[in-house]
Amino acid sequence: MNRNDFVMGISGDAGEGVLLYGDLMTRIAARANLHISSTQTFPAEVRGGQSYVQIRFGVDSVFNPGDKLDVLIAFSNLAYHWCKGMISSGAILIIDGEPETVDRAARFGDWKGGPIYVVPMTRIAGEEIGEKRAKNIVALGVTCALLGFPADHAEDLIRRQFKQKGEKVIASNLAAYTAGRTYAEQHIEKRDTLTIPEIDGDGHMVMSGNDAIALGALYAGCRFYGGYPITPATEIMQLLADELPLVGGTMYQAEDEIASLAAVLGASFSGVRAMTATSGPGLSLMSELLGLSAMAEIPVVVVDVQRGGPSTGLPTKTEQSDLNMAVYGGHGEFPRVVMAPISIRDCFNVMRRAFEIAEFYQVPVIVLSEQGLGHRRATLPRRMLEQTPKADVVRPLKQWRDGYARYAFTESGISPRSIPGDPGGAHVITGLEHWDFGGPSHEPENRVEMVRKRFRKLRNLDRKYGGVFAFKGAGILQRHHATTDGEAGRLSSVEEAFRGDIGIIGWGATAGVVREAVARAERRGISAAAIFPRMILPHNDMTIRPFIEGHKSILVVEENFTGQYAKFLAHHYSIRPAKLNKYDGLPFTPDQVLSKIEELADHV
Repeated sequence: MNRNDFVMGISGDAGEGVLLYGDLMTRIAARANLHISSTQTFPAEVRGGQSYVQIRFGVDSVFNPGDKLDVLIAFSNLAYHWCKGMISSGAILIIDGEPETVDRAARFGDWKGGPIYVVPMTRIAGEEIGEKRAKNIVALGVTCALLGFPADHAEDLIRRQFKQKGEKVIASNLAAYTAGRTYAEQHIEKRDTLTIPEIDGDGHMVMSGNDAIALGALYAGCRFYGGYPITPATEIMQLLADELPLVGGTMYQAEDEIASLAAVLGASFSGVRAMTATSGPGLSLMSELLGLSAMAEIPVVVVDVQRGGPSTGLPTKTEQSDLNMAVYGGHGEFPRVVMAPISIRDCFNVMRRAFEIAEFYQVPVIVLSEQGLGHRRATLPRRMLEQTPKADVVRPLKQWRDGYARYAFTESGISPRSIPGDPGGAHVITGLEHWDFGGPSHEPENRVEMVRKRFRKLRNLDRKYGGVFAFKGAGILQRHHATTDGEAGRLSSVEEAFRGDIGIIGWGATAGVVREAVARAERRGISAAAIFPRMILPHNDMTIRPFIEGHKSILVVEENFTGQYAKFLAHHYSIRPAKLNKYDGLPFTPDQVLSKIEELADHV
């Protein structure tokens, strides 16, 4: 029996190759024209603790990694016990062990699922391949055979994965895959009905949220990246280190996050589109320089891939607890824009808009991603990059008249900007308060006018860039923009999502699970809808206010303890929303959100 939608979990000790298995499996599925959405969690230590990957496969688009597991691949007995509470009825278990000697009653007596396949992964890897660590590739071969994935996809991807390690390593891993596949074909009697459907097509592109952020920056014209490695944002720097030199750009690794942003501001001052990426601890260190960006009106884009905090916290787990720092952080008051992508494709699109906003309005733009989005992988159309226009980064020199005022007072708050080399564009730049020509000024009247000038930039920004995603049933609408951002489904009327019993407001990566929970709620006869603003600050009042007023009950879903966005909305709209908070380092599931919707529905 073909399944159009199923969820697989892979669990094992850190160092056993769980993440590599998950990466290869997602790409194999994408080549088989399945859509995927995956998540991963792993310990901060190199060895010890459990690594886990969850992959959802769908014939149609899938928007989150799913709920219960239909397939569990366990590399050890500990991995099995770690995940057994997550299985669905009838789930398949593939586990390392000796099928002839295992005491099934003692080992699997509490298994609530379906067929169990005990496979000697470690023995096959050790005896046939000569490398016990290859058991993850053996397991990959077993799984592909049982589910019906074509062998050629996996073999080609294994060659690509290990090409830099030489032919000997490639041959060893190909042998491990073949050994696992052969064992499944010759020794396993298939007792389940799960097989992947045959789908025509040329396959999909697989991308992580961090990949999409880096590529979005490149397409936006970013040509300088200054950064310092920090989990879970490092992959952005790694990708740009490879790609920036190919387009005449530079990746600079600094000694810390402060120096990173300082270098980025220097590059931006010189006229180069520049960015950095960090996580919560790094954003804390950058707060003073973000103020300099706003005061000196130097464009900059800062990506914060959030993780659990405070302090070192949970470096490899997800959370949405940096919102207050992004919105309010820093001494004094200064304009900034805060954006939050809702999906991997949106990571790409938001980065392009972030650079456009930073450049035009001359403000710092903070993009809030998170580990659950940065490390998530999903399928995207192969032609997406080909169909996306690249920003023109060539800026001709401008001629400025005598008496050029860098910080001239304007109705929009946006002053004419020169860069080094512009004839007549020399000016003083400082972090001190200044007058219109740039020199320091402490005059009260000038201070008042300068503060007002800087904040005027935000006055109408939300009208152009403040689009929201609205969900009702299976429909999605990107309000205030003409497209549906490539997602399937469209509401017949904008106003459908703006009236009903339960209105859900969220931000960032929780959108996928909320979308599915809303659809499930509708099938159960519950009137629910949701909106996700792409831009958190400045907030889109002309959309959020009517949504709040059109619903009897408002629920705010976010991954933190104190309800940071709920408090933000309560302050602006004098409401007391219901809250659904999660802060265990793991992302929401659709069932968790649906349970809260059902609870509220009983009291509407």
